[in-house]
Amino acid sequence: METVPVFVVEKFFPPRCPKCERPFASCVDFCEHAGRGSSFVDAKIRQTKLFPELFGVQEEPGVFAVNNRFAVDFISCQHCGNVTLRIQYASRQVMSRDEAEQLVESQGFTCWHEGVAAGNRAKPLSALAPLGVADLAGLKSRVLQAKQLAAKQRGDQARGDTFSSEIDPALVEIVNKVREKKLTEAAGKRLRASFGDLWTGVVPECRDFLLTAEVLKDILVSLTEADPSIDFSPVVAAYSKALERGVLERLFRPFVGSCHAHRLPDPTGKRDHDRSIDALSNFVAGGRDLTLGDMAHCLRNLGWRLRCDERNGFAEFLRATVGDLEAFCEQRKFPGRLIEYVEKFRNKSAHIAKLSKEDCMSARAFLLDEPIRLLLVLEESVGR
Repeated sequence: METVPVFVVEKFFPPRCPKCERPFASCVDFCEHAGRGSSFVDAKIRQTKLFPELFGVQEEPGVFAVNNRFAVDFISCQHCGNVTLRIQYASRQVMSRDEAEQLVESQGFTCWHEGVAAGNRAKPLSALAPLGVADLAGLKSRVLQAKQLAAKQRGDQARGDTFSSEIDPALVEIVNKVREKKLTEAAGKRLRASFGDLWTGVVPECRDFLLTAEVLKDILVSLTEADPSIDFSPVVAAYSKALERGVLERLFRPFVGSCHAHRLPDPTGKRDHDRSIDALSNFVAGGRDLTLGDMAHCLRNLGWRLRCDERNGFAEFLRATVGDLEAFCEQRKFPGRLIEYVEKFRNKSAHIAKLSKEDCMSARAFLLDEPIRLLLVLEESVGR
């Protein structure tokens, strides 16, 4: 049977040696570790018997079977000799070296190696290991639960707020996993390229959620080959949370500590304006944090439309913070585009219908790419 060259790309943990911290990028960096034995096969048999809880050994006269139900093995670092347990997460088989290298570079895969395939295996393939299956199932469950609770609310804004608060613990858990496993190299490189010198000034919580959104995007994009129905709502939620933390910590939290915080306009009789006045007054008084939608409307109503009210301390604070208030609100249209993002992406992620990869990339572009660049406009205006 004719064989063809293929390239197998793997994602596993840990992605680098826990001792010397060198990345496991190729067979030059690590090798499979079997331990002692008269041969490699004998050593592997001894190893599996030492860890029956991992390998599910079944031994009968003339039969030795192993059920590696967790897709684990041991590898040895070629640089320092440290032996560590490796847990497989996902794998892809592609037909070119360029595609394999691109997956490692842009989608968080650990390494690639060349092989051969024949018959119906000689084509692009994707597979999830048990850990990947468990992570994806857990994320799907949390997203579905959050969407079901959000569906009980009236109005897109209320549904978006409920979804955001319900999904937040899951996102924080992913943030912590990303930190622990140091999965942010490729994502960090992309974000630093987008922000340039502004990256170091991005508030830590915003940066953490951005990195998490990028890593989660990479993971889900890599899994769409195995499951095209994947919902990208949690990725959009992570991008939204990054934007929320950035606006909150750059504009609204500093306002509370400023000399302008005690001065807000009296009720105007206009529902939209008065809702923003009430939300900001409550926040200044120590009430709940403002949602992204709250802040968007406060910026439009208090920051711009009511800017001439002599009791509007928020407009004065905003003018002092961003420099040119007209450029920020009108020329660069930050409040209006923030409201547009909330309506098109943040609130939409709460709907029962799934968000596609294309929806996710559109939300990302709204924050980072020309011509809108919401997060970059925020940093350019405030971090000048």
